[in-house]
Amino acid sequence: MRSSRLRAVAKQSLAWLGSRPWSRALGMALVHRLNRRTFARLRATPGVHQVLVRGSFARGDFVPLASDVDLALVLSPAGQRFFEQILALHRSLRQVRRRNPSVRDWWHHLILTSELPVVETFSDLYAAHEWRDENGQPTAPRSDWIDAGLRAAAAWSQLCLWSGSAFHGFLHPHERVHDFEAGVRKTLRFADRLGVRVALPSRPGAGRREVLVAVFRAIEQSAERVLVGAAAAGENAGASRSPSAPPPGILRTERACFVLLAGGLGDAELSDRFADLARRELPAAAVTYVLPAPAIAIWPFPAEPVLSGAPPPAMPLPLAREIHLFEALFLPSALRLALSFADANARLGRVVAALERALHLYGDGAPPGPPLGSDTRALFDHGSALCASLQEALLAFAAARKAGGKAPA
Repeated sequence: MRSSRLRAVAKQSLAWLGSRPWSRALGMALVHRLNRRTFARLRATPGVHQVLVRGSFARGDFVPLASDVDLALVLSPAGQRFFEQILALHRSLRQVRRRNPSVRDWWHHLILTSELPVVETFSDLYAAHEWRDENGQPTAPRSDWIDAGLRAAAAWSQLCLWSGSAFHGFLHPHERVHDFEAGVRKTLRFADRLGVRVALPSRPGAGRREVLVAVFRAIEQSAERVLVGAAAAGENAGASRSPSAPPPGILRTERACFVLLAGGLGDAELSDRFADLARRELPAAAVTYVLPAPAIAIWPFPAEPVLSGAPPPAMPLPLAREIHLFEALFLPSALRLALSFADANARLGRVVAALERALHLYGDGAPPGPPLGSDTRALFDHGSALCASLQEALLAFAAARKAGGKAPA
């Protein structure tokens, strides 16, 4: 726990230093110089069509020493050599990370030129309207057609994702994959987009458990808003869209652990539960979520087998299409990024499962894939074919939604 606090203090100190007027100009000059070399290195990689920046650097609120430079790479695939292209791209990205300390995140959007119509159609959900090219010019217009239901579902999906960083960072402080402070900040940011404003504890010396009470309340109140919206939409459509919730307990999948708490707990009771969870030996997982039990009914649940606990209830199809849309948009990048990891086959298998689910939600289903135990290339090629089908399905979904109707059942 002490080491995690020291890391947090170090990050805060770097952010303070990078934001001072006397250091910011020098820091930005160095970042721009390193970025020019980064962009040149990536442009020289076979298959890279365009290098775009996104996030804080694109928005103009980048803080030297503290912020990341996030990238979106537009790729022109070379047919049968696409697999080798992606491997070469990952070698370039590893070199870039060694030479440019601001490019340190593992996630970068890897988008084919053929996928740009989907990016532009859903630009507000990608935040692509904020992306900039190397000359600082915008690359995509806003997608003003996206309705309140899709925007709320996207905010909810991101809130769920980031809450895992907050809780896992607290429960497993020695693991450095999840950033507690970033998880808290972004969970509350996406709750705010849903109209839920939860204040962090203001008293000096407030601990992480008190902060997590605020995070839990943000999840709780945001879930209520999404459930109310789903029920209202169901009434308008003449059918209930609000699924029932399972009882409290622990639910585990291949990579995630979900701790479901009962409703009605006071702040002190919640804080005690978090302390108890920190003392317990929870199932090993890449990420641990703690949430009110009713929220699991609308959680963007991963497309992977449930190993223990009661599976979440199935969502009605219209609601599932809203909740899983944000994930579906980023599955092509996830497929290509999987090749950079030592456990590429396992990651590819999970992405392929998510692609198959997406095609059942937005299209006519997915064709049979390679048998279990297939090599990395076979899984990647199958996933690439699914990505191409998903683009067509997403464009059809958008057309139906724009017209005020629903995607075909």
